[in-house]
Amino acid sequence: MAVLFNYRIFILLICSYFTYGQNKWDIDLCIEYALNNNSQVKKSKLSSKISEENYKQTINSKYIPTINANANQQINFGRSIDPGSNQFVNQSIISNNIGIFGTYNLFNGLQNYNLKRQNELQLKSSVYEIEKTKVDLIINILNNYLQVLLFNEQLRNSDNQLARSRYIYKRGLELNSIGALPEEDILKLNAQISSDEQSVISIKYQLLQADFDLKKNMQIPMDTKLELDSIRTTDDSNLEDSIPSSKINSLPSVKSQKYKMESYKYSVSSSKGAYLPKINLNFGIASIYSSQYTQLTVKGNQVATVGLVNNDPNQPVISSYPIYSVSKIPFNEQLSRNLYYYLSLNLVIPLLNGRTTKTNYEKAKLNYEASKIDFELIKHQAISQLSQYQASISFAKSKLVFAKQELESNKRSLEIVIKKYEGGYINTLDLLEEKFRYNKSESNYLQCKYEYLFRKKIFEYYVKNYIE
Repeated sequence: MAVLFNYRIFILLICSYFTYGQNKWDIDLCIEYALNNNSQVKKSKLSSKISEENYKQTINSKYIPTINANANQQINFGRSIDPGSNQFVNQSIISNNIGIFGTYNLFNGLQNYNLKRQNELQLKSSVYEIEKTKVDLIINILNNYLQVLLFNEQLRNSDNQLARSRYIYKRGLELNSIGALPEEDILKLNAQISSDEQSVISIKYQLLQADFDLKKNMQIPMDTKLELDSIRTTDDSNLEDSIPSSKINSLPSVKSQKYKMESYKYSVSSSKGAYLPKINLNFGIASIYSSQYTQLTVKGNQVATVGLVNNDPNQPVISSYPIYSVSKIPFNEQLSRNLYYYLSLNLVIPLLNGRTTKTNYEKAKLNYEASKIDFELIKHQAISQLSQYQASISFAKSKLVFAKQELESNKRSLEIVIKKYEGGYINTLDLLEEKFRYNKSESNYLQCKYEYLFRKKIFEYYVKNYIE
């Protein structure tokens, strides 16, 4: 699905480049593109990866033995102990120690378990931090999107207002030519055209800024031409239903802080475990080599007369004894001969460490208490924000209804005033005042329209993704 969507985005970008924006972007496509490309979302994902690596490190470092291989070479001069024979010698000796050593923690006050749970909960918190970042981005994209639509409509209205002013000015010139309209009224009409032209320029600039803001949050190239589709509205009859407080716990910001709070709880337990004794299992296998480690080898036997029987030369006493040669024991053979194993238990009882343990414990408790306050605060803010959005929908809708009625009334009134002006029944000032009222009501209607859409769409998003 993600591959298909990315392919869709790619095709649209290519098409928009070659067709100068003839392909429209709807709100869902803009949101998806932003979620795939926004740096804040990417940064949140990297933070979550760091939390994941911390969790893995806890598993690997605390529940798997620490094993190291060791090898060293030493040269002794003068009188020293030969590590091979364990005898004093008075000559240079080259010796080697080779081994594999390991340590495994059997007990450390349940610090390993608590640290594992702490990092596990921090990982869960980071996952919902990503979701929270996405929600914030979606709200910004929705706001930017509606701003662009708003200023596009305002620009069309401003163009219409400018066209209307030019028409009235043209009609005024006709009336002036027959002496039915004084010159000062012509000047007023011309000034109105200039004012309307300024409004067009101002709205164009606002539209440009809104377009830049949208592209910035989407992190799409600024020269990309975006033609936005209108936002489809849905029935809002169910949006006034009250939201149970329990549903608030499903919001990303609340879940993230909840897991963060629980992680601090295990941090307290982990810090408390530092007061308890620690038991480590040590094990290893090693061997040694000495350049002066020698052995005697029998080369043969030698026969010699050691005495005479009754001093009779004809009755010699003969004895046989071996002939030895001294040779150095080879490296591999020494390693095999000198191989040894060991297994030991190490008990460490903490007594005094400059209040480090107590300080860490007290800090962990304070962080936990602070996280509980943060959790209640975020939960309260979420309830308040959603309730505000929910309540404001009906108010925004009511404002929109009355703004539409005002606009329709002012539109009809302006049409009547223009006809009267053309007939010479009212002066230019009355016409301009009526036109000003209509322009104001038109702008107010658009503001109310998009305010209603914004609040409605945000609440719909929360309900659809996290409340239902």
